[in-house]
Amino acid sequence: MRRWLYVGLPLLLLVGLVAWRLVGRQAEVANLKKGAGPRSAVVQVTKVVPGIIENKIDGVGSLLSPNVVELSPKTSGRIDYLGVRVGDTVKAGQILVRIDPSEAKANLANAQANLAQARFHLAQAKLQQGANSATVTGQLDQNQATLYSAQADLNAAQSNATSLVAQAQAQLDDAISRAASADAQVNVAKANEAKERASLDNAKTLLDRTQSLFEEGFSSAQELDNARTAYTTQQRTVDVAAAQVAAALQGKESANAQVKAARNQLSVVTKTAASNLAAAKAKANQAQSGVTVARANLSQTPAYQENLAALASAVNAAQAQVDLAQAAVSQTQLSSPVDGTVTARNLDPGALATPNQPVIEVQSLDWLFFQTSFPIEFGPQIYVGMPVSITLDGVSVPLTGSVANANASADALSRRFTVLIRIPNADHGLRPGMFGKASVSLNRVAAEAVAPKEAVLTDADGKTTIAVVGADNKVQLRTVKLGATDGKSFQILDGVKPGETVVTLSYVKLRDGMDVRLPNAKGAGADGKASTDAAGKNGGQRGRRGTP
Repeated sequence: MRRWLYVGLPLLLLVGLVAWRLVGRQAEVANLKKGAGPRSAVVQVTKVVPGIIENKIDGVGSLLSPNVVELSPKTSGRIDYLGVRVGDTVKAGQILVRIDPSEAKANLANAQANLAQARFHLAQAKLQQGANSATVTGQLDQNQATLYSAQADLNAAQSNATSLVAQAQAQLDDAISRAASADAQVNVAKANEAKERASLDNAKTLLDRTQSLFEEGFSSAQELDNARTAYTTQQRTVDVAAAQVAAALQGKESANAQVKAARNQLSVVTKTAASNLAAAKAKANQAQSGVTVARANLSQTPAYQENLAALASAVNAAQAQVDLAQAAVSQTQLSSPVDGTVTARNLDPGALATPNQPVIEVQSLDWLFFQTSFPIEFGPQIYVGMPVSITLDGVSVPLTGSVANANASADALSRRFTVLIRIPNADHGLRPGMFGKASVSLNRVAAEAVAPKEAVLTDADGKTTIAVVGADNKVQLRTVKLGATDGKSFQILDGVKPGETVVTLSYVKLRDGMDVRLPNAKGAGADGKASTDAAGKNGGQRGRRGTP
């Protein structure tokens, strides 16, 4: 009996253990089979809400003054007075620059003296009309003295002509030297622009590659943003380099213009010197004629009358010289033609000012133009007076302006047309050259229901649908009617109501009645309810939207 107990009891325990293990295994298998059913699709969702659909076009550009005045003298001379600096406010008619008037005043005094002398000779001749031969002899002596004076003036004119021509030639040589330097600067600026454009191409290649990797899930959004930022930054660098090339070309053009002006000045000086010599010779010849006439008057009265006519002509010629000299004196003062602000001061007191070389630049700043361009297809929608929002670099508050002018002709290469936008600037806080962006609202729609473009599905036949998620986490594929769009969202005219939840991203193809859940849910049911909060938390998930 005891032996049976020793053998049977362990055997009974072993059989019970095997039976217990078998029952547990069957329960595990049943549980596994129960959990092997179809799993819910993982989606991201958002709610349809009221919103504004606004179509806008943007254009980059910069500020410029409506009036830019460059003041330069008509004749060469040393700057005697320059009373303003960059940033000073000036009024129309205010004298800004004065060229040393000593030479012009000396010429005026000389011309006035010649006029007085000519009038004296004419008056004296008239008084002596009908005088006897002794008086005529005295007139002859006076004309002889005039001849000596005219010959002295001729010698002085020859000396002055040589000096003026040499000075003009020196200015021409200096302008040619500056033009050569400006040409070298253009070459350097072009080389820099080429280098920056090569860097832009590299940044574009990197952006394209990062975009491709991002779409395939191998790159992060931050890396894509960095690539975009690098490309945008390099684009601005290229714009700056292009602007430097334009500035260098402008400098070259200015230098060439100065060379041209110097050549013209040399030509003018040469011609003026020749004219003065001719005038001096004519004066000497006239004096000689006076002597001849005076001698003729000794025996002939008609010849004496001709002498009076010659003296009257001399008075008229002397008066013309006085008028020219007075004009030259007035031209030594440069005044501002407009109210504005000094934006450039190219020379200092004591420097030599020459024609066509600006000494002072004045710009009107009470209001400014923002110059930009838009694609030609939007031309019919842009009109004078149209409100424009402008954002400037370095200015935190957007500005409001209005279209002042729209070019009727577009650039043949860019297919864009230039637009000038007027901006008030009463406090002169804005400055020409500031860079920014102009935004024009073409149309604005207040929509009762707005859905992101990611929620709209379009099949090959052009049918548009939206996957709506109900409270039971089941999908309803609804045909919708679309309205306005801004490229990011659509106005929903029919098919979906405000407040309903729609799918924006799905990892599988969606079907009517399909159960869905969010990425943070364990499965379908109460724990996998679709909500916009959960969708927002999983906004970083990547996937491909299924199409019906």
